[in-house]
Amino acid sequence: MPLKSQDRIIGVLNVESPKLEAFNSQEQRLIETLADVASVALSRAEYFNLLLESQERFEHLATSSPDIIYRLRLHPEVRLDYISPAAAKITGYRSEDFYSDPELWFKIVHPEDQPKIKALFENNESFNRPVEIRWIRKDGQVIWGEHINIPLYDNSGNIIAFDGIARDITERKHTEEKIQRTHNILLSLLDNVDDVIYVADMDTYEILFANSYTKKLFGRELVGGLCYKEFQNLDSPCSFCTNDRIKALNYVPYYWEYTNPITKRDYYIVDRVIRWPDGRDVRFEIARDVTELKIRERQLRQYAEKIESLLNQVVIAFSSAMEFRDPYTAGHQRRVAELSWAIAQELGLSEEQLQGLRVAALLHDIGKSLFVPTEILSKPGRLTEWEMALVKVHPQAGYEVLKKVDFPWPVAEIVLQHHERLDGSGYPQGLKGEEILFEARIIAVADVVEAMSSHRPYRPALGVDKALEEIESQKGRLYDPQVVEACWRVFSRGFTFPSILKPESK
Repeated sequence: MPLKSQDRIIGVLNVESPKLEAFNSQEQRLIETLADVASVALSRAEYFNLLLESQERFEHLATSSPDIIYRLRLHPEVRLDYISPAAAKITGYRSEDFYSDPELWFKIVHPEDQPKIKALFENNESFNRPVEIRWIRKDGQVIWGEHINIPLYDNSGNIIAFDGIARDITERKHTEEKIQRTHNILLSLLDNVDDVIYVADMDTYEILFANSYTKKLFGRELVGGLCYKEFQNLDSPCSFCTNDRIKALNYVPYYWEYTNPITKRDYYIVDRVIRWPDGRDVRFEIARDVTELKIRERQLRQYAEKIESLLNQVVIAFSSAMEFRDPYTAGHQRRVAELSWAIAQELGLSEEQLQGLRVAALLHDIGKSLFVPTEILSKPGRLTEWEMALVKVHPQAGYEVLKKVDFPWPVAEIVLQHHERLDGSGYPQGLKGEEILFEARIIAVADVVEAMSSHRPYRPALGVDKALEEIESQKGRLYDPQVVEACWRVFSRGFTFPSILKPESK
């Protein structure tokens, strides 16, 4: 006969006889009854063994645990059914002390925290979640404990006991208090800074902190309000909100500028994620009012633009004045400047480089105009060796004049090098390749193209096509290949000198 516990077979009852049909129906019912009794007995024995094993495991866990494990019984009388040995280490009282005085568990609670114990019995919501209270140890030291209590009920639904775990959290509380003090000090410091400073929840947009300056600026209490409502008077989060950006930056600051339509002020802003004392990540923002600085910047920019315009006018006027000495080359420097500018733009030079290049191109022959006699400049025939040597002095002469001017660009050096060539055959220094400033390499090409395209006392104009053929044939030897290619492109796209025909495309 199978021996069963619920639907599980836990054994077999075997009754044997040498006779056939030895057991009548009454005896068979007796055997079945014996099987039922044996099943119950075996089942209880099995449960008893499991209970013993469970108790052993519990006792081992409770004994080795650093936390206090206890059962506090309330009915029929208040007593501790069990309290683990950790109580002695944490409270200074032995387990026997608690067993002999059931009220000791309540007596060691700090007087200021006694209401929490009372609320625990009155408010079912306090169950199954941590409750922090202070204990007074046997030696008088005050420590912090954290309790989690699970109520046990009788069949009528009345609480008859608590199973609980309590641990010493004194070190954690001291750390939290230090963090809170530091937090309060920082908030106090921020409260006295004359910048807009606030903290907001990145999910709810609730303002958690706003310093005094910010509250004064907006004329009201801001904490508890929504940042987009309080600062922008909007009904939904700002379209320019930086929450997603600063989350992605992972505690790295994000810098930006903004003009607030409510305050009508310009702000330089730093946003970043910080950890709030309750553990959540929040938005921290500092916004400095830079309105006056912006006004001064605009004024300085306007002043700088006027100075730059004046400088350009002076350079153009001086360039034009120099050309009175050489009527055959009138407009040469301006045309070289125009072509140089077009080539430089094609090559992607910065605005700063373009400005310096333009000034240098307008003044590149200043040394020729000031130091080379007019008779040589306008001589219709070939120059003598001595006259050519005098002409070759003009880059150095121009440099000596211009180096005394404090230009924001290397104008003097560009003028000095505009007759240098890649292979070192140029003058006055015989520089090669990268030794020559890039702006000087641009003017070198523009100077040759303009000169060959224009009339000279010693020859008629050769035309742009001939000039482009010349720089193409010397590309990489005398002239920078990038500059030559860029020059071809600007002419192919329609660039022309006054009275000069557009060349055929390359």
